[in-house]
Amino acid sequence: MVRSRKILSVFLASPGDMVEERRFAHGCVAEWNAVHAERMSWAVELLGWEDTLPQAGRPQALINPDVERSLLFVGMMHRHWGDVTGSGHTSGFHEEFTLACELFEKTGKPRIALFFKHPGAIQDPGIQLKQVLSFKETIKQSKRFLYKEFEAETAAWQTGFRQNLHRTIFEVIDELEQLPVDAEAAETAGAPSDPVLAQTDVGEDERLLGLRALVDRLADPEQRDQNSVVEIARLRLIASSWPVSGLSEAHLGTHDANVLFRAGLDGDLSSSEALGLIDSGLAHISTQTTPLWRWLAHKDDDLSYTRAIAVWGDDDTLRIGALKVLTAVRAAFTWDPTIIAERFADAKGPVRNALIEYLSALDDSASLEALRVEHARADYATEGSSVAGMFRRLSRQSRSEALQFLIRHNASLPMAHRRKMTWDGLAELEEEDIRLAFSHRDATLREEAALILARRGLLTAAEKLALRSDPSASLRAASVLIALEDGEVTSLPDCERIIVRRSSNALAPAEGARQHERVRFKLLETYSDDALAKEVEALFQPAQDAYEILLRRNWKSMAARARQDIRDNFQDHFDSVIARRRATLGDAVADLTLPNDRELIYEFRASDVPLSFHPAATRVLGLVT
Repeated sequence: MVRSRKILSVFLASPGDMVEERRFAHGCVAEWNAVHAERMSWAVELLGWEDTLPQAGRPQALINPDVERSLLFVGMMHRHWGDVTGSGHTSGFHEEFTLACELFEKTGKPRIALFFKHPGAIQDPGIQLKQVLSFKETIKQSKRFLYKEFEAETAAWQTGFRQNLHRTIFEVIDELEQLPVDAEAAETAGAPSDPVLAQTDVGEDERLLGLRALVDRLADPEQRDQNSVVEIARLRLIASSWPVSGLSEAHLGTHDANVLFRAGLDGDLSSSEALGLIDSGLAHISTQTTPLWRWLAHKDDDLSYTRAIAVWGDDDTLRIGALKVLTAVRAAFTWDPTIIAERFADAKGPVRNALIEYLSALDDSASLEALRVEHARADYATEGSSVAGMFRRLSRQSRSEALQFLIRHNASLPMAHRRKMTWDGLAELEEEDIRLAFSHRDATLREEAALILARRGLLTAAEKLALRSDPSASLRAASVLIALEDGEVTSLPDCERIIVRRSSNALAPAEGARQHERVRFKLLETYSDDALAKEVEALFQPAQDAYEILLRRNWKSMAARARQDIRDNFQDHFDSVIARRRATLGDAVADLTLPNDRELIYEFRASDVPLSFHPAATRVLGLVT
């Protein structure tokens, strides 16, 4: 018997002013079903007035049955309360909420969740909003219902509502999953019998007998190998055909491993069971990390089994998981590079990418040689990861060697390392390598190489001119920076004309605009205060940059003036004290006992050097302070 998916009925109640919010709620439920329904064996059914077919009768009375069969009642309120329904209730929402409360008191369901959207600032709330506010205050004072308040701003409302609705759905499902099996059976005891289910139940005893026979053979060492593939497959079928709350997968998965992990059965597990759990963890390494490390510590503390899976395994998912484990602990490389080349020769791209990540995390010579072999394959599926792996590995040894590798292999600089190992690393190389970088395919390396060559006076006028028409915006920006360093005057319009180009490619202008913004600020820094003041008066982007530069300069000058004022005050104070001492002691004694170098005394006072290290300064400062 295949386990069917269970349905969680949710009733959505709200007045007529929340049409868009109701539509968004339906989208939230659809999102939940798409992501979680298959994995959890629970689908959410959202009910409301729009799901009721038109027919004769009081409208609200036709809607109420959906409230009665719901397990979760979700109410949303904003500014509108609604109209009377003809049953003594002041609105349809009021009648639905009252019915949900009565059902909850009698049966414990549906669970009730309320959401209030902030009405905003309103001078005259009117009768509708007053009723909403009165209802909200009643809910607040009763302290009997879960409710959430959200701001009226659309994005905040949608984000908060989605998160809280999904969380509430999970909580309701968790409550249902915790029901005892016999309680679930009692709930369905009154349901009409299903002939198909009845037929499957007839064979229950035979199924148990078959399972017992299989277990008996497994317990007997002499008969253990007599179980056929069909019998083992049937064992899995039997295990998955008994619906147990919380277990929906027909094979050992993340949830099963978590159940065993929480039970703490390490000492009761056989070796084969523990290895099976390790396989499960390797297959679900992104979601089953903690149990996996527990099983590894229990049965594979030296990672020999994990190493064997990584190299000799046939399941790509398990091999990738094993390589990720070895990478995480930086387990030493223990295989000959030729074996790696042989075992991974026909492996798919994801497996070899995982291997490259593992090799790049190590520091021994054997793993570096294996990494070079993988890079030499020049496979399009692993080209990017092999370059990044070699770069990471070589970077730990020598920044210059890593850049030389990229330059001499004409390989692109990995995205994660752009601007990280550029100027300083490239400047350490010989001119030959810098020249190679200047003709490299990676624009970042070309830009840095151009700036280094220009500052060393090694760029010709023709090369500088060619940079201004380079296809890369970063290279055109570099040409403007080189012109500024050479003292050439460049106007803002000329700077924009050189760097920003109109193109049918939407990304090209965007990149040009970013580069222009970076260079424009440096260009404005060369302007005088008067020129910057003129730019500040303009109503376009450079005005903001110019204003920022003026502020920086002003603060720097203010700090310099403050420091000079402090120095001048100290010197005036020092001179007046010395003059008084001279008048008291006389010039002859003063020349022998008083200092005349006020700059020295000031520097010691302003420095971080402890005064105890300079007794003379301590004595003099005692006189002048």
